[in-house]
Amino acid sequence: MTVGTLSIIVAGEGSGVALFGLPPAERLRRTLRRAGLAEAPVIRAEMSADGLAPALGAVLADAEGPLLVLDGDAATDPRLVAALARADGPLVARTEEGAALRVLPGTALPEAGSFAALADALIAAGTPRLAQEDFDGFVGVLRRDLPYWVLRPQDEAAARDAERWMFFANYKGSTDILTSHVFPPLVWPLTRWCAAAGITPNAVTIVSIVLTALAAVLFWYGHLAAGLLAAYAMAVLDSVDGKLARVTLTDSAIGNVLDHGLDIVHPPFWWLAWAHGAMLLGGPTWLWPAAWAMTGFYIADRLVLMVAKARFGRGLHAMTPLDGKVRAVISRRNINLLILTVGLVLGLETAAFALVVAWQAATCLWHGLRTAMLYPRGRQAA
Repeated sequence: MTVGTLSIIVAGEGSGVALFGLPPAERLRRTLRRAGLAEAPVIRAEMSADGLAPALGAVLADAEGPLLVLDGDAATDPRLVAALARADGPLVARTEEGAALRVLPGTALPEAGSFAALADALIAAGTPRLAQEDFDGFVGVLRRDLPYWVLRPQDEAAARDAERWMFFANYKGSTDILTSHVFPPLVWPLTRWCAAAGITPNAVTIVSIVLTALAAVLFWYGHLAAGLLAAYAMAVLDSVDGKLARVTLTDSAIGNVLDHGLDIVHPPFWWLAWAHGAMLLGGPTWLWPAAWAMTGFYIADRLVLMVAKARFGRGLHAMTPLDGKVRAVISRRNINLLILTVGLVLGLETAAFALVVAWQAATCLWHGLRTAMLYPRGRQAA
């Protein structure tokens, strides 16, 4: 993003509280970096007994270009900051808890005793308001629309509520039933603990990689139950690293490569290792070619989803409510682990693996049919 003469005014009372261990000033710094405004000049304007207008007015009088006015005591959506930076004229973004502004040099500011009151006064005076329906809130990595937000907790209790909102707001709009209904009670405290301890998302991902390899080795040598424990631990941490990165604004290119690369690459190795281990325990020899068939169906499925994303501009599971709901049960790592777990408990390891292979084939066929059905609509379907 080219910022030109755009400047940032940070106004507030200095009463903000930390969220996920990040004081307001540090969160703002990371927010500006995420919004592509790391190099924009930042001017501090503390609110006095006379309100915000005098401090902001002095800055506006000397400004040479548009200014973004952000609440230094609030956590502001980086997507919103970027959208305001791209806007052509003055604009007010107002949420229930807070606001963010884009103003022009020479703007006459009404008297206001708080940041939110200033936003409301500007709207009343005719400054356009950014409506949620005019904001592109689709988040590709989450496969969902998320309205822009400004959170301004006043105390520690409100901060915990804000953290919980941020945590669940960063869940994918369509995912498997384990991730959406079983894992959250584990992922929530782990994410908070990692943030408080200063543990980075990449460190969590590295532990996930170790657990992934451990699960494969255990499966290969026939230790199926132990392998499942390692696999489930990896699956939980796979939820933690993404949430941690997003709520602390610490995601990175290498982290995304490690996380998403691991998600895509490891499943076939697990299923091949499971088949080998099951044969060591007396399972039929057809498990081995079945595992290779599973790998073929998995690769074909991934290719179909790549075609769909290239055509539609978003993942297939974000296209319609039906596709989002189906994502809860289609063949994916966690669903396959659940099937294998039930099979192991019931002493039906071979039947469970056959079901996993058949379910992967059915999933690939379903994705192919849905892509073909929606293909003529192109990006208009999104």
